[in-house]
Amino acid sequence: MTQNIMNIFTRIDKLSSAELQTLRGVIATLSS
Repeated sequence: MTQNIMNIFTRIDKLSSAELQTLRGVIATLSS
């Protein structure tokens, strides 16, 4: 379980800032 969480954080860490901005845009759209 802990290993899965670490893997998720590692993947997030590897995201580029552009991908992060896109992801935030999608989340903002879905949340509104």
